[in-house]
Amino acid sequence: MPEESEPPPTPWTIESVTGRRSSPERGLAPADNMTLRSEDGSAFGIGRFRPASMEEFSVQMLTEVGYHAFDRCPICETSDPTSKEHVPPQHLGGNVLTLTCTRCNNEFGSRLERDLLDWFDDASRTRVTAPGIMGARSGPRILLRQNDEGAGVMVAQPGRRGEVLADAIDAGEFTITWSLPHPQRVKLALLKSAYLAGCALLGYIPDTPLATEIRRLLVAVRDAPRDAPLPSSPVLENLRHFRSYRPANGRVDLVRWRDDGVSGLAVGISLAGTVLVTWPMERLFARRADESGDAKTDETASTQA
Repeated sequence: MPEESEPPPTPWTIESVTGRRSSPERGLAPADNMTLRSEDGSAFGIGRFRPASMEEFSVQMLTEVGYHAFDRCPICETSDPTSKEHVPPQHLGGNVLTLTCTRCNNEFGSRLERDLLDWFDDASRTRVTAPGIMGARSGPRILLRQNDEGAGVMVAQPGRRGEVLADAIDAGEFTITWSLPHPQRVKLALLKSAYLAGCALLGYIPDTPLATEIRRLLVAVRDAPRDAPLPSSPVLENLRHFRSYRPANGRVDLVRWRDDGVSGLAVGISLAGTVLVTWPMERLFARRADESGDAKTDETASTQA
């Protein structure tokens, strides 16, 4: 007696999607929210992954950071910078906040921002091998999402590389290697944005021990060979960062919040309302926060990454 074959999977159609390049809001990840519908009319949603350890807290906005250009690059101190610097990067909802030299802008963009974007998007890069496919080939970027019941869902971003995975599936046997965002590169990218925001807030490039150490670290990253280990520093190890999972508000702000980890009020920089970074430099910025008389509570709840 022939074995009964399993019924074919129910086809689903994407009914709606919000996210980067899918809706007008800035600073959202791709496939931030999706609704899928089957032929029988049933539907289910897919949204951003929410880890069980996630904690929410309110952020108090103190001072908005405005555009400020300097007579030298705030990172390497090369004179007459001309490259427009988005803080945070555009994909996170950033706007031009200052000018850096072309080398700093380009090198940090290629060395660090891919990992920052993958962390922000809950994404990983893939390599696919399968019979009939010559060597390992770059597969699609995979987004980690969850359905309405909280079960994990993997969403492959559309594009040419998706065909590699489709061919591998047709082969019936394949191997996928996952490449997750590098935590140190993520922190370095956010340190750069927070430092530049601090310079713009002050209106000058600080010549303090911690600011000097940040510049030394960033220049060492910029100039290191591509295959060399990334340099580190205590200022990087102490940096904490959070995500809001909300559209960008287009602002860069000095903020504070109640932080049990420091037994009091913590001070940091809100980057477009999508990412929050603890303040990496001297307390002179904290004094600016303490002296602010127009503080107000932002409705955005920031969430620990």
